[in-house]
Amino acid sequence: MYKILMVDDEAPALRFLQAIITKYAPDYEIAAACSCAEDALAYLLSNRVDVMLTDISMPGMDGITLALQARALLPELRIVIISGYADFEYAQGAIQASVDDYILKPVTIPHLTTTLEKIKSRLDQARTAREPEILSALLSGKGCDAEMLRQFYGESKYHFAYVRWGNLTHFNEEPLSAATPLSSQGLPFHILRGRHDDEQILYARSDVSAADFQTAAKAYIAQGRSVPTWTLIFSRNPGPFTTFQEFVHRAQALHRSTVVIGRHQYMYLSPLPKDGEKPHVSSSTLKKLECFCQNGDKRHIKDLLFTLVTEWETKQMPQVHAYRMLQQLLHTVMPYKPALARNQDSLNRDVRDMMASAAHYGDLAVGLYTLLFDDALDTDKRMSPEELYKCALNFIQEKYGEPISVNHVCSEIGISQTYLSRLFRKYGDTSFNAYLTQCRMEGAMKLIREHPDMRLRDVAALVGYEDSSYFSKVFHQATGKTPSQWAAACADGPQGADA
Repeated sequence: MYKILMVDDEAPALRFLQAIITKYAPDYEIAAACSCAEDALAYLLSNRVDVMLTDISMPGMDGITLALQARALLPELRIVIISGYADFEYAQGAIQASVDDYILKPVTIPHLTTTLEKIKSRLDQARTAREPEILSALLSGKGCDAEMLRQFYGESKYHFAYVRWGNLTHFNEEPLSAATPLSSQGLPFHILRGRHDDEQILYARSDVSAADFQTAAKAYIAQGRSVPTWTLIFSRNPGPFTTFQEFVHRAQALHRSTVVIGRHQYMYLSPLPKDGEKPHVSSSTLKKLECFCQNGDKRHIKDLLFTLVTEWETKQMPQVHAYRMLQQLLHTVMPYKPALARNQDSLNRDVRDMMASAAHYGDLAVGLYTLLFDDALDTDKRMSPEELYKCALNFIQEKYGEPISVNHVCSEIGISQTYLSRLFRKYGDTSFNAYLTQCRMEGAMKLIREHPDMRLRDVAALVGYEDSSYFSKVFHQATGKTPSQWAAACADGPQGADA
């Protein structure tokens, strides 16, 4: 709620204003009522308010002088002058004081409430513009003014939820230190973008029940992206917004230690799993692998890899442990694959790509085998690598309007995800995901240009996005314009669209 300071030397006038605000302006609360300008200035020296309503004619300091001094003291203060005078001199003084509105007596309910609604809109816009700064200060641990937090988030308690789509892409990610508000129209919670598009934080005041918040969040994460892995972590109990940083950092740590490739999971924020003996590949298995490598026995190597990942799948092995065991396997094989050892940077990129894009643990076996033998298990040997790359591009260009993923492309042309990543690095200047997004954005721009009246959700659906708000965000990142701005620019001709 926004705070109002009322100033008038007539007690009945103050009571009248208070009655209107209390009954008809639910987004405001009365911070104080002063009977003279001097008391009002004294109050402003030690208290923060958002709006000041002041009479213009008072004994001693008048409302114009008060407005000028209050503006110098609090540049962001919204000021409304109430006056029984309509002459030019007073109006000119109000202009010089940069007041937000000038209401003539007698004050009517519609006029005052309309004025307060306009001011609320301006306050909301200013708040939206400053919110990333406030969140960044809060998340980075730099500290945030308690009064500023109260102004933005009130004294209510909040439900929090941490959302993460996809697998881990790095195992030493930096803690979240900034967040950007996203559109949450029609949803019972607010949305913040985290370190990247696949990470978000949701929050809602505790007057939304925990059950309703969790039900809506589960529907949101399931409908938002067509990915095989996602994680949703809820706060156990509502808390003040000052606990936001602690929740986010603990949730990120919990996600890192519990995410399972190919699994959808909900959980409450809880302590991290206790350190104990970490899962590892047994020494007997590593000796078998070494023996198979010495003999060049590809068939038994492949069988061993699939046996291992089947065990990981059955045990729902957290990705962080699977990654550690994958490193054990590579370390064992490396002496027999000197080409891999000589290209350690490329190998590390391949492993990251493989872990990030896997839909299940079986993909890791396929990917690791491909890394070892530089071979796509089912690749058509009649096609060159460049032909396979072009085949992948053609498939994406034809199917980008469908909810396709890297798995669909690999299945269609018969290669592993790791091999596909190598093809994109070798023959292109972008990744699979970036190229898919590029095709979708080009298709969306063409649709909007040719059908400017098409509904946003229809455009999004036709280029492969189930969530129109997410589509809008991606479109803005790609073009620098919202879909509606792009449509308006197209109406102005080609130069407008390119501006």
